[in-house]
Amino acid sequence: PRHISRYVRFDRVRLAEEATTWCDFDPETGDPVTTDRTLLDTAGRQFVVRTDRRCDYARKPLPAGEGTLCGIVEYFNGRYRLRITNHEILFDRQ
Repeated sequence: PRHISRYVRFDRVRLAEEATTWCDFDPETGDPVTTDRTLLDTAGRQFVVRTDRRCDYARKPLPAGEGTLCGIVEYFNGRYRLRITNHEILFDRQ
């Protein structure tokens, strides 16, 4: 709770999903929808990464491999999550 609204950095993490973009898409309209992804560290601990459908990188590729991700910790509807502030940061492609 003490990290809510704080800028944080997660090192040596990867995104669990095998999705290709930050957001999923509505099958009828093709428009992005707000999407949750799962961030995993080397110990298998998880944290939710939420990407708003209106962000400028909703259609951009999800990073592959392990790296560092930064964002703001939020708490909504009983869940902690990370709002990304830089989607292109320090991911090593594997």
